Amino acid sequence: MKNCFNIRDYVIDLYKGKYSTSEASVIGNGIERFQSDVLNNQTLSYEQVNALAEMADKYYTQIREKLISEKAPINEKRQLIADYLTENAPLIINPKESFNIIKDTCKELKMNYEDLGSAIGYSQAAIRKSASLNAPSAPMVKAINLYKENLELKNKIARFSSLQNLLSEFITDHTK
Repeated sequence: MKNCFNIRDYVIDLYKGKYSTSEASVIGNGIERFQSDVLNNQTLSYEQVNALAEMADKYYTQIREKLISEKAPINEKRQLIADYLTENAPLIINPKESFNIIKDTCKELKMNYEDLGSAIGYSQAAIRKSASLNAPSAPMVKAINLYKENLELKNKIARFSSLQNLLSEFITDHTK
């Protein structure tokens, strides 16, 4: 689901005067990447984007000189912001009920930690620890999201295959 406003442009306006357009764009794109990779494109309110931007701004201020001196590529800068938000922003997004991608995924897919770990290449202990601390690593979050996307695509393929079989039977029956 897409936002009703453009996060990147909103953040650029938010930090006009503090950062150059390209620097503010890095923060906005980092938030968009976090939204797509971790939140599965969940719609964010202005308040949530403001809170995420404030977090990302503090982090960006800390690493800004290093990024400039090392001339890090823009994609790397965006990913650093997204990774930082992945590790530190769950309560901003869902303050009443903590967003826990591992528990939510296991519940949604009716899996236990062992099955999820096996499916994404992590041990049951690593999954259990990350779930209990609500602190999965960025690669673990990415693996979970890719696994869920893979399952969705497999379901679509199965549905299309069923439709193809039905159409084949229909054509065969009506061409005789």
